Amino acid sequence: MFCRPFKNAIKGMVIQKFGVNPQPYQPNGHTGLDFASIAPLYGTFLVAPEDVIIKSIVGIKTVGDDTVESFKRGFGLLMRGEKYIHCYWHCLPVFPVSVGQVVKQGQPVAQIGNSGFTYSGGGLTDPNTAIKSKAGTHLHWEVFTEENGARKFIDPLPLIDWNIKISYDVLKVVQELINKLKNIILGNK
Repeated sequence: MFCRPFKNAIKGMVIQKFGVNPQPYQPNGHTGLDFASIAPLYGTFLVAPEDVIIKSIVGIKTVGDDTVESFKRGFGLLMRGEKYIHCYWHCLPVFPVSVGQVVKQGQPVAQIGNSGFTYSGGGLTDPNTAIKSKAGTHLHWEVFTEENGARKFIDPLPLIDWNIKISYDVLKVVQELINKLKNIILGNK
């Protein structure tokens, strides 16, 4: 079972369900869950949904790196669990984790940002204008398996155990972010 993607996430914050988007936005349906809220979410810490290894990061230091996921969804990261691969998209560009790091369930891996678009209810009447007018702070969470190079997307909602407690040291995570940002500014690896 997965834990919720951030401490105060509730089912009512899912504004776009898995599989329900019309063409031309995503011809094969929405490949994940979108979480948003009327409460301020920008900068909220996202946590590992299960024990994972950080496989790749699209952040300040990796923009333009051909080995990571497409930048079109904004900043994000790819995490491999025991059975599933998780992607968090539309994050802030600096991450408290590094590629190859093992992270326990419920520990911070990213922060919610505002790149990408939100679609409440799954309907677009005019994609040309709707896409421009619906930008907002949210998390797009994808879960999939890979077999022979093909991805099979899975709805994470039924796999979330909403009772799993999430607890971490905020000051420690903020210090890690400050150190990462300092290294980026100074050009250190």
